[in-house]
Parts: sequence; structure tokens; C-alpha cells
Amino acid sequence: MIIYDPLWATMKNKGITTYFLITNGIRKGTIHCLKHNFPVSTQTIDSLCRLIHCKPGEILDYISEDM
Repeated sequence: MIIYDPLWATMKNKGITTYFLITNGIRKGTIHCLKHNFPVSTQTIDSLCRLIHCKPGEILDYISEDM
């Protein structure tokens, strides 16, 4: 399962708010999906990396559901 907990930590460390994301093209519905660990597109991941200046590993993590 993909989780987006690292996104919120990275944003906090860089002083980036959800308002910044929304005003730079990330839809409120996408923010909702990220907050609830729902699937998002690779285009969204690309946009987040571009806006936050980070790599995908800094915004998402994989947790095995077998655990």
C-alpha cells in the first residue's frame, strides 16, 4: 500500500503549505486523496516533486499489506 506520510513531513520541513499546492495547480480533491492515502496519478507525483523540489521517495512510501 502506498502512503503519503512522507509528503506532509517534507512539506513541513520545507515550509510548504497545502494552500501553496492548491494555488500552484494541485486540486483540493487531490489533496483529499493524498491525506487519505487514496491512489493518485504519476502525473500528480511529478507535479508534487516539481513544486516541492524533491524526489518521489520524499513524498510517498510503500507499506506491505502482509505485515
